[in-house]
Amino acid sequence: MDPIATTLFLAGLILLGFEIIVPGGILGGIGGLCMLAGAVDIWINHGNGWGLTAVFGSILVAFLFFFLEIRLLKTGPLARRFLLSGQTPPAEAHVAAGMAPGSKGRSLTRLNPSGLVEVEGRSLEALSRDGMIEEGAEVEIISDDSFRVLVRRARQG
Repeated sequence: MDPIATTLFLAGLILLGFEIIVPGGILGGIGGLCMLAGAVDIWINHGNGWGLTAVFGSILVAFLFFFLEIRLLKTGPLARRFLLSGQTPPAEAHVAAGMAPGSKGRSLTRLNPSGLVEVEGRSLEALSRDGMIEEGAEVEIISDDSFRVLVRRARQG
């Protein structure tokens, strides 16, 4: 066998092997092309019989590596590195539903126009109707929805 064909086949096998470790298709595609180039070299230098054997052998090896990659990425040890295996637990919701208009609280952050307020011991996302409200200022709830409260500066008196 030609040293060029042998080198191309070995390079193709190595690249196909790396494709299993580093998926993406680029290394596998280059590896397949190397093997095909090696098969063409054999075809030119050794005739149709060996050439066809090399071409079909290259295709067979490429498909075997492809299915091995799919199998390993689906259920093998590499699957834990490349695929999500569980669900993310839900975060604690700070919903504003049930806050009565007129309830008073204070701003935990500067509302510019949104930020955090504390009302009845609960930290809530708030939107200021009055524009910027400084941190620590007293606020009054105007309305609420499932996601945040609409507030204004508390009226003195």
